[in-house]
Amino acid sequence: MRAPEWDIQTWTDHLQNRYQGVSLEKFLELLTKAGIQGGYEMTDLSDKNEEKIGVYRLDVPFPVDAIPITYTESKVDGKLLSIHLID
Repeated sequence: MRAPEWDIQTWTDHLQNRYQGVSLEKFLELLTKAGIQGGYEMTDLSDKNEEKIGVYRLDVPFPVDAIPITYTESKVDGKLLSIHLID
């Protein structure tokens, strides 16, 4: 997994700031979407000639912007191979 090398407090502050000033209605909408399997639209970035590894991206929405998550998985057995948070 690749992600910024932040400590717990930095991650907490970063995520809390993304919700700052949002209405309760919008907060609950985003929180609910996060709990639904397949709740985010996935984009297939895979090389069409690649038969063994798939590369996918999804953007997790927040009130101001989104956190991009790119991941790879085996097309053979579906196992998660890597995750990259925040480009």
